[in-house]
Amino acid sequence: MTPAITASLLYNLVQCAKRVERDLFGDPAERDEVSPFVAMLWQRGALYEALSG
Repeated sequence: MTPAITASLLYNLVQCAKRVERDLFGDPAERDEVSPFVAMLWQRGALYEALSG
């Protein structure tokens, strides 16, 4: 299944194309642990996108 194109995906592509590749096809075990602050930002961002779209 092809992943949906989101604002976050496009932003990451502009910042670093390699990041998008690793996010979609990389080994999740190689990622750094997500800090509670970053998790909160993602949660609020997803909520904002859900309410604005």
